[in-house]
Amino acid sequence: MPRLLPRSAVTDHLEQELLRADDVQPHDRLGQPGLPRAQGAHEVLNHTEADYMSKVMALTGGRGVDVVLEMLANVNLDRDLEVLALRGRVMVVGNRGRVEIDPRKMMGKDGTILGMTMFNATPEDLRMMHAAIVAGLENGTLKPVIGREMPLAQAVQSHGAVMESGAYGKLVLIPEA
Repeated sequence: MPRLLPRSAVTDHLEQELLRADDVQPHDRLGQPGLPRAQGAHEVLNHTEADYMSKVMALTGGRGVDVVLEMLANVNLDRDLEVLALRGRVMVVGNRGRVEIDPRKMMGKDGTILGMTMFNATPEDLRMMHAAIVAGLENGTLKPVIGREMPLAQAVQSHGAVMESGAYGKLVLIPEA
């Protein structure tokens, strides 16, 4: 089973690969035009546009993407396979139903589909993730976007707020003084 690696030249290289792949993946959230570009995206695609996936191949010069972070596999996984580069990978981190794919799309590219959930992380994995997040926050590599702040007394309502159309970034609950 893959493990998180300590910060090194290898992880720096992998991070750069992910950033390059991410350049063609982010999209503007409703009500937040320009946010992905402000966060460093070179290209921005809007997933609500019917032809956004066709633009991926044009943006990559026909090569396709190395990595797709898939948050709604039951809707997108089969289409993700169409834009994978040779030996590309799809990491499924979200799904809300059954999935049907054409395996030939993956086989022809020696592609890989991986799934993950935080519930399987070992205590050591969690320590390493925590250390990487803290380091990223300290050195400025990670720049969290706070989309909304709510009083702690509205914690129940906050669960609905994160699911609203147009929600983006992190919702922060503020304790009362």
